[in-house]
Amino acid sequence: MLSERQVGAALRRGSVFIVGLAVVTGAAAAVTSAALPARFVASQALAVEPPLLSASGAALGEAGQTRLLSTNSKLLVSNSVLEEAGESVGTAVESLRDRLNVQTDTNSDLVHVSITAGDPKRAAAELRAVIVTAQETEIATERARIQSALDGVDREIEASRTDPSSRAGVDLAALEPARANLTAALASLASSMHLVGTPTTEETSNGPSLPVATGTGVVVGGVLGAALTLFRTRYRARILGVEDVRALGLTVLAGPEDWVDQAARRISNIAYDDSGRRRPLVLVHVGGEIPDLDDAMLRLAGHEAQRLRLVEVRPAGHASPSLRSDDHPETSMVSLDEDAVFAPAYKRALEGATEGWVLVSVAASDQAVLRASSIVGRAVVAVREGHESEELDRLGRALAGSRVELLGVLLIGKRSANRVRAPQGGDGAAETIGAATGSV
Repeated sequence: MLSERQVGAALRRGSVFIVGLAVVTGAAAAVTSAALPARFVASQALAVEPPLLSASGAALGEAGQTRLLSTNSKLLVSNSVLEEAGESVGTAVESLRDRLNVQTDTNSDLVHVSITAGDPKRAAAELRAVIVTAQETEIATERARIQSALDGVDREIEASRTDPSSRAGVDLAALEPARANLTAALASLASSMHLVGTPTTEETSNGPSLPVATGTGVVVGGVLGAALTLFRTRYRARILGVEDVRALGLTVLAGPEDWVDQAARRISNIAYDDSGRRRPLVLVHVGGEIPDLDDAMLRLAGHEAQRLRLVEVRPAGHASPSLRSDDHPETSMVSLDEDAVFAPAYKRALEGATEGWVLVSVAASDQAVLRASSIVGRAVVAVREGHESEELDRLGRALAGSRVELLGVLLIGKRSANRVRAPQGGDGAAETIGAATGSV
């Protein structure tokens, strides 16, 4: 898991990417919203008004009215109505169903019907086809029901007239009024769904409005950019700046914008203790050897005519013979195989410098680094810009666990090797103080 400092550093470092992605997605959403074709909604309100008397001659109550509203709403979206209406206007049933909207208002006994299409004339035609088909279907269904009831009454009346013996239990006086009611209902048959006003057709957006689409695109892009930045930091975290080092809880001694000779001078200056003597120090190379830094240390020592014993610890098979500079005889180099760190040879190399300063440059395995650093007790770490942060974090924790005083981290930039200047005289105090207000 990333710590809060790592998250903050990653978001600050990726702010350009996050803002850029937010702008791109916002612009894409705006263009898409503007390019969407217009949509048209044709709508019509229907008042559900049943006849004052039902076929039986009884008035409908409140429960009957509610049931009629529900029945008509379901009729408008039924397969039979949509099939017939779709066939009349040349529209597939599923397409019609997807774009049709029916809402019931029980407080006002209204049914609101609307349909959406890409063309206003088509929307109006499809709406009219659905409503007319539903009205005709309702009338045909009610006509068949009344006619069936009327036929039944006629049969009973006819049977009682032709066969007097069948009159038992039949009240002719009641059948005649019933027949009259059914005949009247059949003659005045009409749909219970009545148009309220004229249908309207309005243009509507096929998606969110332009400001909403743009804002949504910006937010989505920003969130996506932040998620991608954190994902990349979590699974491919790299040291890309001093903030990445600080996010690991480590002190920065030099940043990627500093000269390599500045880094060398800071190593030399930080080696001094309170008594004014320079104590032995381990320079740990993370992610492979950084020869530019060792060369800068030798140039600095030669320029200041200081006695320096540089002990190099390299992987097995990469050690070279001990050397002494002809130009600066007070500067010597000892090269050891990393296995020698675990043998008396390492301590002899440290003790061989009776005068001057001992700097141990280690570019080897973690075990060799911990062994070399634990004997000396003090270390600085050099890591190249762009190296994976996991190794630096792991090494920093390991050194802290070995009770090694980790003085700080030198972040060597990709251009640092080309940024070499002539060493300055003295202790470099002016340069160090100036740098302290910058990247340190």
